[in-house]
Amino acid sequence: MIGRCRWLEDDSRTRAEDSLQAIVAGQSGLAPPPTLIREKSMTLSSKHHSRSRFSVISLLVAMLAACSAPAPEPKNTAPVAATSPAPTVSEFFGEFTDRWMRRQPQQATQAGYFSGAEQHALNQQLTPQTTEFRRETVALAREGLEALARFDTATQSAVERESAAMMRWQLQMVVDAESYADYQFPLNQFSGANVQLPSLMTVVHPLSTAQDADSYLARLAQFEQRMGEARARADELGKRGILPPRFILDATLAQMQKFIATPPAENPLVTTFATRTAAISGLEAKQRDELVAKAEQLVADQVYPAWTAAIELLQTQRESATDDAGLWRFPDGEAAYANALRQFTTTSLTAQEIHDLGLREVTRIEGEMDTILDSLGRTEGTVAERSAAAPGPCVQR
Repeated sequence: MIGRCRWLEDDSRTRAEDSLQAIVAGQSGLAPPPTLIREKSMTLSSKHHSRSRFSVISLLVAMLAACSAPAPEPKNTAPVAATSPAPTVSEFFGEFTDRWMRRQPQQATQAGYFSGAEQHALNQQLTPQTTEFRRETVALAREGLEALARFDTATQSAVERESAAMMRWQLQMVVDAESYADYQFPLNQFSGANVQLPSLMTVVHPLSTAQDADSYLARLAQFEQRMGEARARADELGKRGILPPRFILDATLAQMQKFIATPPAENPLVTTFATRTAAISGLEAKQRDELVAKAEQLVADQVYPAWTAAIELLQTQRESATDDAGLWRFPDGEAAYANALRQFTTTSLTAQEIHDLGLREVTRIEGEMDTILDSLGRTEGTVAERSAAAPGPCVQR
């Protein structure tokens, strides 16, 4: 999913790229800033870590979401004690990113960020879905901003200053978004826990060894807890009148009902596991069958009940929902929309300015198309009509 490459360059840029990609990964569903993607898409090697790092653009594209021991909160997700700033800003980039990713096991798996025992431990965990965890993440972002501010930019190279600016932007977006966290619905058909968790297991989670298979089951055993956290959050929001629009609830309900419509043995969480473990070298058929049977049991005993409980909640909420979808219906909705625009565009443009820009671009592009079509002798009809009639590589004749 994520390509590896290497570009030998200034080591400090590596640390910033790692930091940026990890922070982006930790923001559920947050679109990457396009200007940074265009200008900063590069992968570098690091002398500080022996392993190669993933490129920023690769991780940004891979992320959408998206998102320990089975019962208690994973120990690696607890708040990390504050430490003194690293001697150099380059070292800070790496140390801070490592702290960030240790709290984000799902993103650490997707990036293959660590190695050995540390990565294996994270591959057994699921990222908490609680308000407390989100607030701890925001607190860590604030700590990162404060630490960055203590570095003397006059002593930094141009690369370090630019890298710090990138990291500062991402951390500030995490902090700013906290004011509008109530408008991120934890259960939805695009990026809710009901989508992120199955996607993690069927697409992202590695299954190359017997150890990977055990980690898969450890994570599956936490589905009920994590979905329970998302459901509790959705319930809390609903009781305050913060509900998804009815058409979102309908789409989410249909998706979730389909997910549990088959017997557990036919659920993708089991069938994908069975298919992929069959390719594990050295895993005997009997051992594989036992692993698959455990997965099926977990889906029956924990996953399906968790989905059923969430479905029941959304069905109840649907009775009070409307088809109004705009953020304007919520307190500070206009400010929340403006904040989302900054996240998705990295600009301070208003919604109207972005809309007007789009209209101007459509006019400009259609003008260029009109000139080209005229040169081909296609002068009758609108640009759309002439374009549809023009033969091309995808036109069947």
